[in-house]
Amino acid sequence: MPPADEEQSAGRSPDADEEQSAGRSPDADEGTPTPPDEEAAGPTVDAGGRREVEVPQSLYKIVTVFSTLLAVLFVVLGFSVLDRATTVLSNPPASIFVQLLALLGIPMGTLTAYRSGIALVVALVGLALVAAGAGVYVYGSRFRAPGMGKPKDEADEPSGDG
Repeated sequence: MPPADEEQSAGRSPDADEEQSAGRSPDADEGTPTPPDEEAAGPTVDAGGRREVEVPQSLYKIVTVFSTLLAVLFVVLGFSVLDRATTVLSNPPASIFVQLLALLGIPMGTLTAYRSGIALVVALVGLALVAAGAGVYVYGSRFRAPGMGKPKDEADEPSGDG
């Protein structure tokens, strides 16, 4: 017996599987699709175009803690490196970056002559660290746990204060 005959003999139309894969039940009317599964995995896009990923509560806690920790670490290190860039300009022998370059065999006279270039490179590294910290924080904030509401999208609830 061909597969189409089996489906028809079981009381199902040949389009039943297609309707189920499209999010509709085979017994439902044509104009009323069933709602998608609430626990569908994968990113969702809100009205502002921001992608959010729903993850289990335990993973959400881990992602939030470590992404915030790394973001703060990168930003603090970035501003520290920016501060060291000013040290390169004001007092080159006291700068740790100039001392590291001197350890590589570059004479101090050459380093002093090119201190503005060294300070520029150090400042760009500091800015890159601050930007990396911001990127880690933004990426980590995409995740949300199941059941986390979006207050801006929900209807206003009356307050019981008065």
